[in-house]
Amino acid sequence: MTEQLSNKNEKLTINVLVAGRTYSLSIDRGAEYQEEIIRKAADKINKKIEKYRERFAGHDTLDFLAMSSLQLVKELIADQNNNDIEPLMEKIKDLNEEIDELIEE
Repeated sequence: MTEQLSNKNEKLTINVLVAGRTYSLSIDRGAEYQEEIIRKAADKINKKIEKYRERFAGHDTLDFLAMSSLQLVKELIADQNNNDIEPLMEKIKDLNEEIDELIEE
């Protein structure tokens, strides 16, 4: 049992390349799916940076990182807002109540 607990507490170090620099990140051993997510995130960032580099030559890499970050977080927030089903659930509840009232008449 102690061996299983120590395996969960062990970390796995992965290296990712973002904007031409290598970064070491630690993930939980046994949760290697996180590595795929991190690598996809780094790839998405690098693609955004390259797109900005092509459109706005002469700017600093930090500018491209900042713009990429803003764009990606904006997309993330928009996706989160689109996935918010609370207003939809309220509308369904209201419609159910109206249907119940009509049935009772």
